Amino acid sequence: MRPKINMDIAKKIKKIRGSENLTQKSLVELTNIPLGTIKRLEGNDNKPSFEVIQTLCTAFPQYTLYLMHEEMPLPRTEGQITPDEQELINQGLNQEQKKA
Repeated sequence: MRPKINMDIAKKIKKIRGSENLTQKSLVELTNIPLGTIKRLEGNDNKPSFEVIQTLCTAFPQYTLYLMHEEMPLPRTEGQITPDEQELINQGLNQEQKKA
């Protein structure tokens, strides 16, 4: 039985490309998914086939859960900080500036 595919996949594919600094064409080169398919998926014009999702998960294993589950956030790469962490850093810097 095939898993239910998340319908918000268009946004997720775009976020993965952005996180990996990939263009649509470079995603084609990496996955061999046709450019037209990627454009239709990102335009939310059609639902991806299981094979397309499987190809994306194989190319980006770190994003498998993100692609397959509705509420899964985009995983962070080493060195990235969350907006909450950035806010804490800013608060600490502001406190240090006030002391000086």
